[in-house]
Amino acid sequence: MNAQLSRVFRRGIVSPLTEDSAFQLERWFIDSSVWVDFLLLEDDSLFYSIFEHGIFDSINRRCKVIIDDYEEECLETEMLAEAIAALQETRPNIKYDMVNAFVGDLIDLLQSAKNRNQPVYFIL
Repeated sequence: MNAQLSRVFRRGIVSPLTEDSAFQLERWFIDSSVWVDFLLLEDDSLFYSIFEHGIFDSINRRCKVIIDDYEEECLETEMLAEAIAALQETRPNIKYDMVNAFVGDLIDLLQSAKNRNQPVYFIL
C-alpha cells in the first residue's frame, strides 16, 4: 500500500514512531510499514466543538502556523513545547468533557513526540 498521508490519516493528528516513518511522513506519502502515534477526531461534532473552543487557534497564534479545516500542517519539534503551553492555557476554559478529553490526549501525543524529538502532523 502506498498512499498520500491525507488519504490514510484524514481528520487526525499523527507523529512518527520510527526514523523510517518520520521520513515517510516528511514526504507526505506513506506505505504500509509506517508506525505512528495517531489521534483520531472521531466525528464532526467533536471536530466542530474543538474549533468552537479555539483549541487549534491557540496553537496557531502561539506557533505561527495554520491548523484549520481542510489544512495539513506540521509542527516541528521546536514548536511542540509552545503548542503544549498553549493547550494548557486554553484547557481551563473548556466546557465539554469530550473536548477536554481530546485536549488531554493531544497534550500527551505532543509530549510523547517532543520526548522522541519527532514532529507532529495535523491532517484535518
